[in-house]
Amino acid sequence: MYLKFYKRILFYIAFQQIVFNIAVKAAVTSGRTVCNGKYIRPYNDDEEDEEIEIVNKTFSPLLCENCNETSLYTILTNNGRQLLINMTYNSSYSIPLLSNGPLEGKGKYRVHGINFNWLYRTPAEWSWHDVMFPAELHILFFNMKYKDFETAVNANEGVAILSMIFHVNQNMSSFLMSSMKLALTDVIHPYTNIVIPIGDDNITLNNFLPRSIELFHTYEGTMTMHDTPWQSNCKAKVIWIDIDESLNIHPDDVMEFKKLLNFRRYPQFPQVERYKSPTGIIYSSQIAKEAQNNEGVNMGSNVWYFVVIMEIFVHLCLRCK
Repeated sequence: MYLKFYKRILFYIAFQQIVFNIAVKAAVTSGRTVCNGKYIRPYNDDEEDEEIEIVNKTFSPLLCENCNETSLYTILTNNGRQLLINMTYNSSYSIPLLSNGPLEGKGKYRVHGINFNWLYRTPAEWSWHDVMFPAELHILFFNMKYKDFETAVNANEGVAILSMIFHVNQNMSSFLMSSMKLALTDVIHPYTNIVIPIGDDNITLNNFLPRSIELFHTYEGTMTMHDTPWQSNCKAKVIWIDIDESLNIHPDDVMEFKKLLNFRRYPQFPQVERYKSPTGIIYSSQIAKEAQNNEGVNMGSNVWYFVVIMEIFVHLCLRCK
């Protein structure tokens, strides 16, 4: 008698668990729309896809204002699908702004947020031995002519996204990866977050960028999903800017990222949802020579000015003798 009762209890618990899992999956995935999104690098690497047309085009250098401003605090969030990063600043005058390059003539774009986008493939040359990090870092900006990101994301060219790939490097890692390593332990589980206050690492947007953003590939696409995690109609054109220079990540840091769990309690990657690719032309940046003296992120003009001034100073001192 007790055995039958015990079996019924176990059956009931198992049945409830199955119903719960189905309900969670339906709640999380219902209505999810796969958008045309962006191209996956390296381009033209997938034999199943059609050949992508890449055209050289001259651009002015990208300009990132306030990228050296320290954030008031930085929030790391595991939303069950992605790792999100949000930065808060002391005032509106400190918020990073992106302009020029493919954004020239379109106004200035204000930073909104950062997320890790997990990929379904990555070339062997980006790995170290058997350690791979199939991910891109996306920094989202929205045009300041719109009142907020939610409005801009459904407007053509209302959003621009900087995209960086990762190379697993045994000899070095970026400042960003090293500073985030300890914080990741607090967001392993889905729907958790942690606030990194000012003074811990003095985080700036430059920490999320490679040494140079001068060379890039750009094209029109859309958001990758309609809720990643910002609601999108999947129709509005997004300006994608794939930075040529990669970010470095140490193999030990990759191991920490592999501990991140999604809403199903599985590792966040390689559990990824494949989105489509755009069909338009990719433009490979060719920097105009006359624009090289523009001030911007990672531009070396100030160094040359200093060298010239020092040469003049030394010359004058020799004449004084």
